[in-house]
Amino acid sequence: MLGIGPYLRCILPKKAPEKPMPPVAGPTAGILASIQAMECIKILIGIVKPLVGRMIIFDGYNMSFENVIIKRSSTCPTCRTIKQKIGESPENQLEERKD
Repeated sequence: MLGIGPYLRCILPKKAPEKPMPPVAGPTAGILASIQAMECIKILIGIVKPLVGRMIIFDGYNMSFENVIIKRSSTCPTCRTIKQKIGESPENQLEERKD
């Protein structure tokens, strides 16, 4: 969500070196797409707090999920750019949707 949570560059500040991608099993994409669709529905209807500031890691080999808390980085160029474009306190947007 724009300006509310951390960005990928908060945890990966430099571009990763290009490497060949390992194959992805077809059901993996479906599982992750279902999770993303559920998050979109939660945001649209505003009844439950979305996964802002958290990252779900899916291990298809062991069929396990891990929930990791992610915080904004003070050195993240994306956060600085977004903050300049939309203003200081966009976190209030998320709270206003609940009312």
